[in-house]
Amino acid sequence: MNMFYNILGVFLGGGAGCVLRYLAGAGAVNVLFVNILGGFLMGIFYVKSCFNPALKCALMAGFCGGLTTFSAFSLHMFKMADAAQYVQAAVYAIVSIVVCLAAVAAGVYLAKTMF
Repeated sequence: MNMFYNILGVFLGGGAGCVLRYLAGAGAVNVLFVNILGGFLMGIFYVKSCFNPALKCALMAGFCGGLTTFSAFSLHMFKMADAAQYVQAAVYAIVSIVVCLAAVAAGVYLAKTMF
């Protein structure tokens, strides 16, 4: 039954985060602000253990994940750096950015040439 509540929390929190991201708009400044806000909130929710697991799922994976996936990326980077895994963190950051940018470019190229 706990898994059900975790999934429900992610679903509800994700919906709220996505709506807030949509309302913030798509401008570069707005996206930057949303990424900063999401990272800040992810840090708070990560440390606070007073939340029950379903609420923590709703806030972290749901709300913050819906608001910005950059917050999850940032948390993974923080955990690696906090564990003194600096090389892994650097490789993760570089590969994530380069491969994701290449994936967007491939998607754009495919959409323009095939469809």
